[in-house]
Amino acid sequence: MVYFWDQNGFSFRPFTYTYTKEKAKIDLKALAGGGLDALDALTSSGALSSSSQNKFTVDEDKRRYLQFFVKGWEYSLIDLSVAGLDLDIRWDRHLFGVENGQIHLMGTDEDGKDVFSRTLHAVWVTISIAIVALVVKLFTSLLVGGISGYFGGKVDTVMMSITEAVRVIPPIPIYLACAVALAQIDLTSVQRYFAIAVVIGMLDFATLGRRLRTHILTERNQDYVLAAQLCGSGTWRIIWRHLVPSFGSYIIVDTLINFPYVILAETSLSFLGLGLTEPVNSLGVLLQKRRTRTFSKI
Repeated sequence: MVYFWDQNGFSFRPFTYTYTKEKAKIDLKALAGGGLDALDALTSSGALSSSSQNKFTVDEDKRRYLQFFVKGWEYSLIDLSVAGLDLDIRWDRHLFGVENGQIHLMGTDEDGKDVFSRTLHAVWVTISIAIVALVVKLFTSLLVGGISGYFGGKVDTVMMSITEAVRVIPPIPIYLACAVALAQIDLTSVQRYFAIAVVIGMLDFATLGRRLRTHILTERNQDYVLAAQLCGSGTWRIIWRHLVPSFGSYIIVDTLINFPYVILAETSLSFLGLGLTEPVNSLGVLLQKRRTRTFSKI
């Protein structure tokens, strides 16, 4: 933790204390006789548990002041080593830290990984999945709504029947079914990342696609559409250059409104163990790992 004051007085500079790990206290002499009673006593005492072997003493008289851009281990700042380009810029400065040793604002997990760093990385991964899912959803909605609204007739009937079927079924069971199906396939972390994003995006197109279809049904008989047809514009050009942009403001608003719901969908799947898994970091993975650790202590 970071402090500004303690029993020694107030400090304008944030600081933490010096933590020293205690040496493991395991008496193996009792096992020299080879008796099972000594082994049972050793295991039942909790001497071999991680909590007893990871005890620290706090020296409150030795303050360690928080500093910015401190020197630490070297890491890759910008890595552009793609397509034969060997450009890997490395740096050894960190945003904050202490002069000697390391600081963990939110502690560490059972593997010794910094929780604060993992949380920041998990937020970025979850947001990136939401962005990819929204791009997939936007493209699918524009495709289905644009074709259905412009052509009408049997094309409209078939596409809207599929759209209504997707809307009727609750999204969470569909997500779970798709996630279970993906779990049966041997995918790498990157492939699973994009698969989850595509599943979330493909199953969330119905509402926007139907509203876009209604708008295009109204607008396709306007004079500017007729003028574009008389000028020789093709079907796709009329849809993408004239009809869809006229509905652009609503598309932007709907996409931004659905952003937190996509994040909740990914977090729910990963929390249930059906989305992303270790070693990939996401908010759902962190929650799932915390739940597993909590229940293991009960």
